[in-house]
Amino acid sequence: MGGGITTLGGEGTGEYEEKRSRFIGYARPVKSADEAAAFISEIRKKHSDARHNVYAYRIGENVTGYSDDGEPKGTGGLPVLGLLQKSDITDAAIVVTRYFGGILLGTGGLVRAYTEAAQAAVRAAGVVSLVPFEIISVGVSYGLHQAASRLISQFPSAMLLDTSFGEDVAIEAAVGAESAEEFLAALADATGGRAKTARLG
Repeated sequence: MGGGITTLGGEGTGEYEEKRSRFIGYARPVKSADEAAAFISEIRKKHSDARHNVYAYRIGENVTGYSDDGEPKGTGGLPVLGLLQKSDITDAAIVVTRYFGGILLGTGGLVRAYTEAAQAAVRAAGVVSLVPFEIISVGVSYGLHQAASRLISQFPSAMLLDTSFGEDVAIEAAVGAESAEEFLAALADATGGRAKTARLG
């Protein structure tokens, strides 16, 4: 299904250790660069004693930001941003805090460690696909209630939201935006064209 986005299911934390250096990854869904900045400064405060707080965020298709925070250029923020881009995760921010263990890791070691910690945080947060839905209200007689309900329960991208019983039966359903037309045609078939429908957006 096009038109959807992939983002984090919630917040997540993950750790990775290499040569006594500790890398702690934090991932959080964010809606704007300002939200990302607030999250980054929250983690920086929490780990003000850490040597580096590397971060990357991606909002929509076009807004990105990252920082190596004192690590050699391209070894921290860029690999974390690369992870978001390769996984096509958007509306998300990741911060990886490093506590130095006294042994230099080299550029390859740093890239690997920051990527591993970021991946651990993403795994802990979970990844979800958000698909745009349309709310459709359906009015049917009591005689057609069962046919309309059955269609909603069997239609792949439809979900029953609410049913109220008055003079007629009023049903509210959420339907994947891309299949709304198909759903309305199937509903007309199932009810012999006698269902009153309205698209609520």
